[in-house]
Parts: sequence; C-alpha cells; structure tokens
Amino acid sequence: MADASVVARRAGKDARPRVQVKNTVHRHLLKKTFHSSIQVGDGLAAARISGAWKRISEAIDEPAAELKKRLDQIVMRRNQIVHEGDMRRLVRPRNVSFNDVTQKSATADVDWMESLLDAIDELFA
Repeated sequence: MADASVVARRAGKDARPRVQVKNTVHRHLLKKTFHSSIQVGDGLAAARISGAWKRISEAIDEPAAELKKRLDQIVMRRNQIVHEGDMRRLVRPRNVSFNDVTQKSATADVDWMESLLDAIDELFA
C-alpha cells in the first residue's frame, strides 16, 4: 500500500490510503467466521474489548469455561448439519443414519445462543 501511495502521488492522483486500509481489513474480516469460542474471543479482542468472556460470564451467570464449552458444542453440531448432512460418522456404514435431534434441545440451544448474543451486544453498549 505504501508503494501504491507513492506511485499515485507521483502521478498526481489521490491514493486514499485510509480507504485502502479499510478495504484490506474488510477483505480480511470476510474470511473469518467467528463461530468457535476462540474465534469469538479473538474477534472481541480485536474490537478492543478486554476480559470479554469474564464479562459475558457475569451477564449470563454461567462460568466462562462452561460458556465456551457449550458454544463449541453448538458449533460442532452446526458443522455436522452443514458439512455432513447431519449423518452419523461410521467407519463402515451399511445404512445411512442421522444424528438425533429433538425440538426441545434445538430450542434450548437457540435460546441459549440468544442470551449469549445479548450479553455480547451489551459489551458494545
């Protein structure tokens, strides 16, 4: 970017380095998923929110380790659905079988995710 700015200025053009930086950051963020607890923590740290998991833990009244574990379990389950068609992994499958899911467990996970997102939202307030 620095070289491009020098070349542009020599040519009498406005290089707009801030736009270049913004576009570079934007492209980089588009490649991030922020699904797992580590990725969420990294994202919040990049947003300069320190002690995020501790603060989320206090808001939800659940230990941070348990929050991270549950989020990672939900992410793993999501990946099974999205990437594996929710089929059971078998070494020598003879018949296709699917993972069990109940409406009760799905509803509980959705409600829990909503409380997690509300707590994360509060960090930005």
